[in-house]
Amino acid sequence: AELGRTPAERLQVERALAAMLATSKQMMERAGLAVDDVASGAQYAVLVGYRVRDEQEWEEVVGRADVRQALVRAAERARELSDAEDVEKQEEFERSVLVASVALGSYEEGRRRGDERMVEQAKRLAEATLARWTR
Repeated sequence: AELGRTPAERLQVERALAAMLATSKQMMERAGLAVDDVASGAQYAVLVGYRVRDEQEWEEVVGRADVRQALVRAAERARELSDAEDVEKQEEFERSVLVASVALGSYEEGRRRGDERMVEQAKRLAEATLARWTR
């Protein structure tokens, strides 16, 4: 699906998504995750999912046994994609990281503004992300 109605709008969206992906990769590196494989993208999405859904800080999320188990499940689910083409793997990595980043950004912005509707939307997105990788 194309984002933006005009070439200028599409370019603006592409730049914003590229910036978001770069920021997410920096966060992944700080968390000790690789930034170039689907498993790490899935694990990042799971960490963000729990942080947003449960409204906990990173340290709390990482310390939970259920989250550590979910990270293992996410890596296993990502390995199921091992037969996919490299392009498909890259797209899945980017999709997982970007969706998680949108959830996190929306959550944090909603909290900053005191906008409970935005927070709840972010939590629903986080829940969907968790469902994708931890079933």
